[in-house]
Amino acid sequence: MDSKLNQKGFTLIEVLIMTVLLAMAFLVFLGSLNLGRDLQNKSEIKSVQAILLHDLQEQIKSRRFDENLNTPWSNSLGPEGSQSGSSENSLSDFDDVDDFKNYQITAYADHPAFGAQVHVEYVNRATKFRVVSTAPTEYKRVVVSISHSSFSTLTDTLIIGAGL
Repeated sequence: MDSKLNQKGFTLIEVLIMTVLLAMAFLVFLGSLNLGRDLQNKSEIKSVQAILLHDLQEQIKSRRFDENLNTPWSNSLGPEGSQSGSSENSLSDFDDVDDFKNYQITAYADHPAFGAQVHVEYVNRATKFRVVSTAPTEYKRVVVSISHSSFSTLTDTLIIGAGL
């Protein structure tokens, strides 16, 4: 009888408790892996948004300030249509900054979940570029937004001057 009391080992209850604790630890581990994957996906989407934003901004900055090479600057902003004899219907036809006014991309070919929108307005330095001017000035404010179908929009503002 003494030999049964001196035996070492785990009881069934101890094994069940250890199994439950290991299962809970495994669930916590899986949760952290899932969180890490979600953060990586969000980071990749934000990176693509930033790249698309930067690319569009560089395309805008590569154009001249205005259709007119000197003052007076154009009264109307936007692509020149049939009134000037040439039609600016696509990005490759844009020759000045204000041609991007109300420019939109509903979906990029390589990234269909992303879209873009551009607004161009004349602004004054005296108002710290915050108030839209109805008359032509030496500065244009360009607001570029890159949207995603399920995440927040990334927006940036450029101030482009005639002499810059």
